[in-house]
Amino acid sequence: MHRFIATVISVAVMPYPPAIVGFSHPHAASPLPRIPPKSSPPRHDVDAYDAVDSHIDIESPSTSRWGKSPPYLAILTEPDACASIERVDETFRAIELATAVDGDVDMVVLRVENDSEVECATRKWALLRRLAELKGAGGGNFLLVVNDDVDIVLEALYRNVTVDGVHVKERNAHLIPSIRSKLEHAVARSFGGGSDSTENVIIGTSCHSIDSAARSYRLSPRGPDYLFVGTCYPTRSHPEKRTVEQLEGPSLPGDVKRELYDIYNNTKREIDIGSAISSQSTPTLPPVIFAIGGIDERNCQEPVLNFDADGIAVIRTVMHAPDPGEVVRRLKKTMKNERADLGGLVYRTEKEGVSCISYDKIKEKN
Repeated sequence: MHRFIATVISVAVMPYPPAIVGFSHPHAASPLPRIPPKSSPPRHDVDAYDAVDSHIDIESPSTSRWGKSPPYLAILTEPDACASIERVDETFRAIELATAVDGDVDMVVLRVENDSEVECATRKWALLRRLAELKGAGGGNFLLVVNDDVDIVLEALYRNVTVDGVHVKERNAHLIPSIRSKLEHAVARSFGGGSDSTENVIIGTSCHSIDSAARSYRLSPRGPDYLFVGTCYPTRSHPEKRTVEQLEGPSLPGDVKRELYDIYNNTKREIDIGSAISSQSTPTLPPVIFAIGGIDERNCQEPVLNFDADGIAVIRTVMHAPDPGEVVRRLKKTMKNERADLGGLVYRTEKEGVSCISYDKIKEKN
């Protein structure tokens, strides 16, 4: 994908108002218990999906928008990343170490609590600038997205700060077309935007069901570029989901992917035979699917290798690791079905006190 890249210019650290729009993929050391899939329908007549899976040379999300092949890895910052100057420094250092190997991290999402206090807004802007500089300096060939803050993304684009897009909350997914229009206008204004630059604005959202994913995908003229789909395993981000019954599970991302490719192929066939009324000559390709929720080195292969998610999104697995770069390497190798020496360490679970792979114990407790 040809992403727009601009020279990052120094700008004064300044506060911003709160956002106007809400945001919101095996070789383990030992056999691991798996959460049973809630549904695993057999793969059926999904032409484009099967073609992508068979590496047939067609336009696919991995080549047309991301410029790389899956599995993909996204890292989200912790909500308190801007709570203090010290937390800003810790967060930036973790991302810097995680992205040290070019290409292993595909996307970084600045996800912090929206705070109207001037000091917090100032720290958020400072962290965004530092991440943009890291990206622009070749410190990591990753997409940089901001969660739940369209305003700061627009301001960054107007000031030629290299930011790729925004993540929109599931409940606000219907606003994606209007948000895309605003961002594309900002890109065109700041970067002299032709179609190449404006087409590469990245907008994502989250979903916890197939219906929610289908609704966002059907948005006109274009839905999200990626989806975070979960919750796959127990996680501190969703403490209310403690049992197998409460979790969406690791099969949901693959189920979502199959459903969206069903919609894509059916729509394309209807257009081809002239039975569809559409303003588009062809439907938009389905978004990249990230599994999210309680994912670490010991379970990341399940949603990707077993259920066909395009990649994973993690928070504390990397952000709490003594060596974020090594954890990133292990995650990528495991998702690619390459042997990774896990060394018996899963840092996220130590921090949270929740084992995202001990489903037998979860069942026993319930």
